[in-house]
Amino acid sequence: MVTQVFNLKKEHIIPTIDKGLCNVGFLFGAGTSCEAGYPLMSELTNKVWSQLDENEIGIAETAINFYNKENNTNYDINTNIPDIELLLNMISGLKGVKEGFYTVSYNLEQKIKNQICEILKNIIPNKLENHNKLLNYLKTKIGTIHTPVWFFTTNYDLLIELASTENNIHIENGFSGILKRFFDIDCLSRICGHVMQQGPRGALRFEKHKQVQLKLCKLHGSISWFKKNNMAYEVFDTSLKGDDYQEAMIYPEKKKLDETLSHPYDKLFTYANNVIGNEVKYLITCGYSFRDEHINERLLLPKLKNGSLRVFALLEKELDSISVFKDCPSFNYLTMNSLHLNGKIYELENSLWKFSELVKFITE
Repeated sequence: MVTQVFNLKKEHIIPTIDKGLCNVGFLFGAGTSCEAGYPLMSELTNKVWSQLDENEIGIAETAINFYNKENNTNYDINTNIPDIELLLNMISGLKGVKEGFYTVSYNLEQKIKNQICEILKNIIPNKLENHNKLLNYLKTKIGTIHTPVWFFTTNYDLLIELASTENNIHIENGFSGILKRFFDIDCLSRICGHVMQQGPRGALRFEKHKQVQLKLCKLHGSISWFKKNNMAYEVFDTSLKGDDYQEAMIYPEKKKLDETLSHPYDKLFTYANNVIGNEVKYLITCGYSFRDEHINERLLLPKLKNGSLRVFALLEKELDSISVFKDCPSFNYLTMNSLHLNGKIYELENSLWKFSELVKFITE
């Protein structure tokens, strides 16, 4: 049954917003970075496609035609180019089933991945107003209550890191060091503070810093992440990395699950799995399309089904990818014209699926 009028309040999205935002986490996808100048999947696909030469387009067309035949689909290079994730999957599919295509398919895969990386690295992240506004609000709202706020993201950009610096907020992201940082999963468990002595000869005690602390878990890596000898590093100045350093991002392709079983993602996903449903009991998603089965199956659905997690998803429209979530009582979502809350459906015209509008709603 649809109710015509509903007065949406902040606590419907974030139940503990008036209690220091305890046990709250955010899951951000590409939709939270597009207003800062980063491309969505369709734009990224077009940018990459425009940089392929005639021979490479021919290989891609062969991959698309083979996929169409096997899956009864109708993608084509003129009017219906598959998004970059599916395209990479199609090209990879040629390697084992189409004789003589292994090397050319592999080379085209690598070129596309390099293009994705270069496109993202060449974007100047100077539109931080929404991230700044949200982080400053969290800093003010939480005040002296030491409550870590968790951010999980599939984005490769550095917007959250930059905004935390501009707002003087301490952030942990799984790396330790200064110029060339090494992967150190234990740093996500650290609490900032200092040791105090009670009186001239008093006992020493640890006192937490009385400010918000952010925990950032980048589920697909970052443009600043690299690997060498199966070790992961974060390097912001590329002149400090050698030629034997390789990008460590999980690229948009169907075999992401395999990537999460290798370093550093094996430890990162294990840690995230322990946090979600325990430290994080209320998860708000924005810009996330729920297309990543490895995230859904490993991190979200088990916790929704056992009742340890509540998810509130902000979506532009109803997605096929959320169908498996709808049977979970603690999964709520909002589209541009409807609210699905606690098993009931309400008509509600809104634009909270836009990151800027969500930030405005939460902070004002």
